[in-house]
Amino acid sequence: MQGKKTFALKGNRRILLDMHIPGWEHSFLQKFDPQNLADNFELAKVDSAMIYTQSHVGLCYWPVKNGKAHPALKNRDWVKEMTDALVKKDIEVYGYYSVVFNNKAFLDHEEWRILPRPNMSGGAFHGERYGQVCPNNKDYRAFTKAQLNDLLATHSFDAFFIDMAFWPSICRCSTCSAKFRLEVGKEIPTTIDWYNSDWCDFQSAREKWINEFANDIKSYIQNIEPNMPVYYNFAIGLFNWRWGINFDFSKANDFLGGDFYGSPDEQFLMSRLMLNLSEQLPFEYMTSRCIHLTDHVESKPQEQILLQAYASLTSNAAFRIIDAIDPSGELSSSFYNLMEPINEQLANYEITADAVPVEDIAVYISDASKMNFNENGLSLDDHSKRFNPSPHLEAVKGVISTLKEAHLPVGVITKKQLAELDKYPLVILPNIMRISQLEVDSFRKYVKNGGRIYASGFTSLTDNCGKRYNDFLLGDVLGIKYVEELSAKMFYFRLQDYYLQEAIDQEHLSVVGKSVKVKAISSIEPKATLNFPYKADKEDGSVFNTNWSSIHSSPPYNDTGLPAIVENKYKKGSSIYSCSDIESSSLPSHKLLFKELILNLLPSKPTFSSSAHPDIWMTAFHIAKENYYEINFLNYAQKLPAIKHYNLPFEFVAKKHQVFTKVVMLPSQKTIGFKLDNNENLNASLPEIKHFVRLKLFYTTIINSE
Repeated sequence: MQGKKTFALKGNRRILLDMHIPGWEHSFLQKFDPQNLADNFELAKVDSAMIYTQSHVGLCYWPVKNGKAHPALKNRDWVKEMTDALVKKDIEVYGYYSVVFNNKAFLDHEEWRILPRPNMSGGAFHGERYGQVCPNNKDYRAFTKAQLNDLLATHSFDAFFIDMAFWPSICRCSTCSAKFRLEVGKEIPTTIDWYNSDWCDFQSAREKWINEFANDIKSYIQNIEPNMPVYYNFAIGLFNWRWGINFDFSKANDFLGGDFYGSPDEQFLMSRLMLNLSEQLPFEYMTSRCIHLTDHVESKPQEQILLQAYASLTSNAAFRIIDAIDPSGELSSSFYNLMEPINEQLANYEITADAVPVEDIAVYISDASKMNFNENGLSLDDHSKRFNPSPHLEAVKGVISTLKEAHLPVGVITKKQLAELDKYPLVILPNIMRISQLEVDSFRKYVKNGGRIYASGFTSLTDNCGKRYNDFLLGDVLGIKYVEELSAKMFYFRLQDYYLQEAIDQEHLSVVGKSVKVKAISSIEPKATLNFPYKADKEDGSVFNTNWSSIHSSPPYNDTGLPAIVENKYKKGSSIYSCSDIESSSLPSHKLLFKELILNLLPSKPTFSSSAHPDIWMTAFHIAKENYYEINFLNYAQKLPAIKHYNLPFEFVAKKHQVFTKVVMLPSQKTIGFKLDNNENLNASLPEIKHFVRLKLFYTTIINSE
């Protein structure tokens, strides 16, 4: 990957102040002071601030002509006052604007509302407080443009962020119904069915519509301010299908950003996704100062915020912390005092331009597979039923977790990288539930030319239009033929490969969940075969029947000889297929088996590796024009406070003509000793780490004259 274009935006220590405050109580925001906001941001040593121009409430913070200003303004222009105060302190200013979620528009215009509007599936957006309007409604879209035109005619920003551009529920309003009828010639389905083309067409339309909306609003803004970057909230990028976001949505963003509230694994996964999906860099990682968005007082420990900030650096991303204003309009100075030393630490590091991530192993995410076949038959009107998690996304999460803990150079790719698969030594296809012909052709060509693929589960059995095939579309590449879905609730993998048995130190692995029965199309011995418990094809045993062999458990009993894990040679490349997505499991044996399969499938040594503790993150970037690699180590402890680690060994493999010359620790500029083996590969040890260490690994290029 060539280094992506970077914006001239200077700020990497960023902040956002949430101001979703209604106007029905006289005391609300009466104590808000734009100058006090700027003073607190300066105290926290931020260099980039995002300010609210309006909010989910729908009230504006400037004297808007189209709409209603918050009554606390009293004819003042808080947007201008905040901007002026921040600019004087040399802090860049981003504008914030909320779409779809707009209570004022929802209450004033019943005809604009999303219909039906079921409660959200929990969490912050539980439904009762949020008025949601349809982005397809032409009058609402015209209203949005009128407000933005009014805002941008008198205010300037360094960048502009648009929140909530997604489908919070499945809309069947008159506008959406007419639009689907006009474009597709069909009525909106009433039942979910991923094997039905009508339902698949509707889901595709929802995704297309939200992309059209996002591109339309962005184009409108940039017709007014051509040089101002515009981006949307991409936090829902890996939510399930109901939010209507596919990866083409990224094209409506000059760069990606979003607010996240999950685990360290979520931050690693989303960061690696945005790193390769973002149109330009750096992308932005946002998170709240409180434990969750729904909490207003329970702040995260300072160390946790520091680790989240450092975690952004491991993917060369900007970090934005989110605070929330008190209803009175006051800010908590204690929080800004807390942020000061964090930002002082961040100031020691830069986001490196022209940095190319080192990614030997590419995990492919399918935006068409953010679904579950178990949803088939659910009525759209039955809001009591939750939509099921996507097996594909669960498998992706498992892959990332395992490879991160193993300190292997892993990246996340999408259909955006289909034309450049050849640069990745290995591509992982984790239980891809729906697949396009372009993807099938690209993966087949990749392996034909020498690539390596790991695939699992239902990968390539169903296309994006809902057609279920009688065999795998990639069956020739994977060396398998489809037989049937496995009906057993529990079964076993029996390892046949001696080296895997030695590595895992057990012969059987228990497997649960939907899987498929396959047969191999070659005479190659499978690496693992299927074993079933006693009478596993019948109902679960009980005291009244004999369908069981042990009262507490269901031990292995019936060796079938059927392949569970198959390795296949195809043209110049090779593949490994697992009939179950073992990568989604958190069981230590499954994680170890998956790691061993990947290491055996790699055509050569990974570019970097380490035997450090699993809590340690290791990432690397190549800055070719300056002849060095940037290596990041992060001690993201599962429980705080973090404990120091000492003498972390690592290896970095030299590419052709590269000879490593020096390892420098930042920001101290201390050098670290190292050894080169016979192949010029570097072996070194990081002396110690408490939270974060960045190294520069310099090399010289030697071209033999022979």
